[in-house]
Amino acid sequence: MGPMFAPTNSITPSEKIILWICLYVSTCLILRMWLRGKRERFSKKLFWSLVLLIPFIGWIFYGAFYQPLSSGDVPLTSGTDATGGS
Repeated sequence: MGPMFAPTNSITPSEKIILWICLYVSTCLILRMWLRGKRERFSKKLFWSLVLLIPFIGWIFYGAFYQPLSSGDVPLTSGTDATGGS
């Protein structure tokens, strides 16, 4: 008995364009997360990178649940308070 799903070239050119756009958007989001979230745990970035590879649904979960470190978590280096006082 042969394979259940025979490999065929059934992807249309418009589907290929949509696939490439999805891959481009996912890659941009992944790069942004890795470059901006330098203080994030490696396992957290790896998990969200895998989630973002799922087109549309992964983007929705990323937007809804990903919590980057807030600016309040970054220590001030100038010695002033957050309001700009001296």
